Amino acid sequence: MRTRSPRYDGLVDNLRDYLENEINRCLNRFVFLYRPAEIVVERLDFTSPGLSRRMNRLLSNFGKKQVKKKLLALSEEFKIEIKITEVNPAYTSQECSECGYIDKKNRKNTRLFVCRCCNKKIDANVNGARNIRDRSSEEDISAGITLSTNKEQVLRILTCQFLSGLERCSQRLDRKAEGLLSDNPYFGGYSPQSKGIYNGQRDI
Repeated sequence: MRTRSPRYDGLVDNLRDYLENEINRCLNRFVFLYRPAEIVVERLDFTSPGLSRRMNRLLSNFGKKQVKKKLLALSEEFKIEIKITEVNPAYTSQECSECGYIDKKNRKNTRLFVCRCCNKKIDANVNGARNIRDRSSEEDISAGITLSTNKEQVLRILTCQFLSGLERCSQRLDRKAEGLLSDNPYFGGYSPQSKGIYNGQRDI
């Protein structure tokens, strides 16, 4: 009969304790400071092909379970009702929270986000958090970005929204954007001569 290594079991227990302590510490301070009525989070997949099935299960399930458990305890402690809303995370790290331009090159590094279109400079985590917040809005939901929307469709919605917005922007931003789009593979079907048309179909 095959048994697991005691060292492996010890590492799993250490990981479990670390996650629980960090989740509790962060959420304690967050709820104490802000008393949120709603928390919007990404639905992320933490699994990796380089880890065992059991470790992937621990990473993908335990953290989420502990977060929900801790928020329930805090809502009872502080007598507040906390709503957890999960949103589709696709491209939230590459989309500008100011003008909506989406480009891999917007992310200068893990900390800095600089929009190549409107020049918005912001902490990358803050920019992503604002996009995550906006994904829970009625506007994004009505546009079709839901938890079940695949990445390809999310990309199409985001690029179409940006192209539609060009018509409401200043001519200076419009010309700059057109120059960027010609080199951006996300906008491969766009041409200045057919503004308002993307991949042969009207913007949504």
